[in-house]
Amino acid sequence: MMDGFSTGSDNLTSLIIVGAGNAAREVLQLVKNVNTVRPRWEVRGFLCDIDSDVEVLTAGQYRVIGSIREWQPQPDQEFLCAIADPAGRKEVVALLKGKGARFCTLIDPTVQVGDYCRVGEGALLYPRIEIWPNVQIGDFALVQSSIAHDCVLGDYVTVSGGVNVCGGVRIGSGAFIASGATIVPHKTIGSGAYVGAGSVVIRSVGANSRVFGNPARRLEV
Repeated sequence: MMDGFSTGSDNLTSLIIVGAGNAAREVLQLVKNVNTVRPRWEVRGFLCDIDSDVEVLTAGQYRVIGSIREWQPQPDQEFLCAIADPAGRKEVVALLKGKGARFCTLIDPTVQVGDYCRVGEGALLYPRIEIWPNVQIGDFALVQSSIAHDCVLGDYVTVSGGVNVCGGVRIGSGAFIASGATIVPHKTIGSGAYVGAGSVVIRSVGANSRVFGNPARRLEV
């Protein structure tokens, strides 16, 4: 029997999850959610370059099957990148795509996607969130919270749980929005910026800035 979750179908695509930390186990659950509604994947296992306890945490059902840097993708394999850090996610996606890896988009069955939206390649959309009309979500974005109308999220953005992204917000590529933050309407978060947990953004945030607090203020480092 192959490693990982089996739905009993002979026509499942072989899926490999890149990363083996907390986000990777969350993504595994998303895959199971999708398979429950429409069997699609059989999870081969995880790729990771550091020590991982994923086998213990999945009761021995799944394991690390190889190194990210050494893995050679095969034509019959699909990949999901489950690394929460935007920079790390971008690096490993580039590495594996350079070797021919095919990445898929993962949208939990409970997600509501409004009209005139775009969800990019490799994006991960977590359960019970709402994506309202005219939202654009970039490639390899990781979205754990609802996104209001007319927002634009760049490639490799991470929006953590409990975040309130109001209408017309623009979040640049590689930005990280930590848990519980609020971004008021029509503000811009620059590429590579970090918005701290619980922060309230009432002014636009520059590229590569780190802001914290209510109202959010830049932290000089």
